[in-house]
Amino acid sequence: MPKKPIQPSYAQHFLDLLDSAYQSRAWHGPALKSTLKGLTVIEALFRPKPHTHNIWEIALHCAYWKYRVMRQLTNVPCPRFPLRGTNWFSRTDGNASQWNSEMQILDQQHKHLQAVVLALPSARLGLPEITHLVNGIALHDAYHAGQVKLIRRYQASTKHPP
Repeated sequence: MPKKPIQPSYAQHFLDLLDSAYQSRAWHGPALKSTLKGLTVIEALFRPKPHTHNIWEIALHCAYWKYRVMRQLTNVPCPRFPLRGTNWFSRTDGNASQWNSEMQILDQQHKHLQAVVLALPSARLGLPEITHLVNGIALHDAYHAGQVKLIRRYQASTKHPP
């Protein structure tokens, strides 16, 4: 008689989902963190067109929404987001130290979100609103990973016209 496959817990499923979109290999292409890897400050600040977001701003936007989902999941006061502002954080210049520091904020927010998911009582993990939030933030990372990849391709094509 074949063995029945072991079903992962909701918490493990959610952690796998979050990591798939942020830092693991995913079926849909590179995860967000790998699309940001190796960028220079100039590349991170590149705008495809005026009044569009650059990669640096997109990365901070992703960090902020991880923070917001974490707050919604906990229902308790959380420390403030490390940067002043909400949603979109304008970046028109900067240096490598600032870029690296702010990419650490993205990593920290991901780790905090993972910790919050692991700490949720199992009775809450199966609730539709929890599933909606965790699925949503993973899809958010996947969407913006694609956006970053497109900006990088566009930027590369403008450096070396055919």
